Amino acid sequence: MSIISDLFGGGDAADASKEAAGVQSAATQEATAFQREALATTRADLQPFRAAGEAGLPGLSKSVSSLSDLANDPNKQVSLVKDNPFFKLLADDAQSRLFANQAAKGKVGSGETAKALQNSLLLLGQDLLNQDVNRKNTAINQQFNLATLGANAAARQGTATANTASNISNLATEGANATAAGIVGAANAKTAATNSAINTGMSAAALFLSDKRLKTDIRKLGKDDIGLNVYAFKYKGDDKRRVGHMAQDVEKKFPDAVKTIRDIKFIDYGELHAN
Repeated sequence: MSIISDLFGGGDAADASKEAAGVQSAATQEATAFQREALATTRADLQPFRAAGEAGLPGLSKSVSSLSDLANDPNKQVSLVKDNPFFKLLADDAQSRLFANQAAKGKVGSGETAKALQNSLLLLGQDLLNQDVNRKNTAINQQFNLATLGANAAARQGTATANTASNISNLATEGANATAAGIVGAANAKTAATNSAINTGMSAAALFLSDKRLKTDIRKLGKDDIGLNVYAFKYKGDDKRRVGHMAQDVEKKFPDAVKTIRDIKFIDYGELHAN
């Protein structure tokens, strides 16, 4: 059937169908490679931000824990103020100014002086405590922003990976469909070619090609009852041995029984046996 389909254009159509499928399949592979390359570039571009965010997480956790402990533990607040090297200096200065002021009023030894000094030191300690809390909050905000940057980078990497996987899956499906369409198209083209041959009006027997040029290993066996030579032969490209006539021989004696299609000769056995 392959020879018949080639004669009626089926071979060319099948080859074209397969070639088109191959082109689309190659384009699919190229697009897939581009998707993978784009994904690798995107992930590489985002990785420094993700790494920076991940590196900042331990510090953020430590800072939050430290601030929480300070806010909930009065002893730590007192220790922080007392251990501050500036507290003693500021406290001594406040005490000197307060004593000088009270001395000017003649109230240095009064209880009012001690109360005023205590209030001054409390305000000073609260101020230092607030400053430390503000510094910790600032650090936490900075670390949180860095962690958020890392989280966003990680999320974008995940989105890029998911989108690429989806795109590659779609491309793979398109490539498979193209290949399948090529195979089906080739089969349809050959079937259409065979049907075209049958629709020319030749008998089924005529589909067995009789052109001597398509045969090989030809051996003459004798003559039939109407005087035509009978041969044993093989079709080129086919190892099966067959027996029959040569269209060129038949044409010499019964020209109406031989049909020529695209320069290939067929025997119309219906016409031949009508003689």
